[in-house]
Amino acid sequence: EFDVSQDFRSLNIPLRDLRLKPDILIAGIIRGDKTIIPNGLDVILPHDKVIVIAAGQKLYDLSDVML
Repeated sequence: EFDVSQDFRSLNIPLRDLRLKPDILIAGIIRGDKTIIPNGLDVILPHDKVIVIAAGQKLYDLSDVML
């Protein structure tokens, strides 16, 4: 789970347009008290919490999921 900062480079881009590393899944977005099971049209906004599943990779920051 990662907190999204204001300077995350992929804000407001539909998930379907993000270039993610292989074997990465954005499994959920928590926005305030709302839990979103995302689809390709959802976007990541500042202050969201993003739940990421990564097979065989260590992630230290949300930016680590991007190519």
